Amino acid sequence: MLKPADDVRQCVKLAGSLAKIPNTEVVSVGSKANTKANFYHNIRLIPAFYYKRGLLYRVFNFFKLFKILLKEKPEVIIVSSADLLLVTSIYKILFGCVLCYDVQENYSLNLWYSKSWPWFLKFPLAVSVRAVEWLVSPLIDRFFLAESVYARQLGFLSPTRSIILENKFQPYNGYENNKAAIIKHPHLYLISGTLGPSYLILESITWFLKEVQPNNPQAQLVIAGYAPDRQYLAKIQDLVAAHPSISLLGGDSLVPYEEIIRLQLKATYGIINLAKIPAMEGKVATKVFEYKANSLIIIDLGIITNNAKSDLVNNFSNTNLWESNTKVILDIFTKY
Repeated sequence: MLKPADDVRQCVKLAGSLAKIPNTEVVSVGSKANTKANFYHNIRLIPAFYYKRGLLYRVFNFFKLFKILLKEKPEVIIVSSADLLLVTSIYKILFGCVLCYDVQENYSLNLWYSKSWPWFLKFPLAVSVRAVEWLVSPLIDRFFLAESVYARQLGFLSPTRSIILENKFQPYNGYENNKAAIIKHPHLYLISGTLGPSYLILESITWFLKEVQPNNPQAQLVIAGYAPDRQYLAKIQDLVAAHPSISLLGGDSLVPYEEIIRLQLKATYGIINLAKIPAMEGKVATKVFEYKANSLIIIDLGIITNNAKSDLVNNFSNTNLWESNTKVILDIFTKY
């Protein structure tokens, strides 16, 4: 909910799945949206939140959401941020609804290893987030897990009420036309998604400059995504400015999903690099599914740090598509 109202998982995947239920209206509430396009005739976007760090903004978002809930009177709520668990739980207690928690992160663990919060705030924030999750867990009708590893990490989950909905690839309208028309650039490398320390963007750039460019002067690197940490973004921008073979798309602004996928269709190589920290252990980056779907040669620097070996993915199947999750969601909610 604190991500953009048209966030891919929230709006395109989850809301898009619910929108297929007959006589259903879906409202996607979040921060400022990238697009005004209607994915479905029965989905409305409400860009209401502050997408900024800080406790004051979180308090504002609490009351904003409660006001929206009172107006919309939802029968089903899917909350995707631990920040908003309390307000949605209060609404359920007062008015009744089906409440689902879309667990996209191990939020408490992320706070412990975050470099975006001062050390003296990490402990109380991490503890308070986990305490809220435990407190409201009996009120949650369904837990949706974006990563299978959360089933082992999070003790507040109910095994009988938890379902794994990995971030599989969701084609957009016009995707097949783009796929047929876009020609792959044989020397184009791509890093896409969240541009943060946990994804080792700086280390990946350094690898490209040391291992790829000296052997292939035609090689180009495109970095596309949003960087929530301004200091980390400044370091990325400094490297990009110093090397003409590297370009940055987004950084301080969100990049539309369709634009990211078009870059993947154009690139030949996709770089993945996850930090070896507990907060990233066992996770599968969303771009793994996207890179597989778009036939990129995946270079996993988290496994191969020296002479990186590349494996062309040629076994992509429908099990890697979000459509398989849509069937699960429809089966769940048509019973309510």
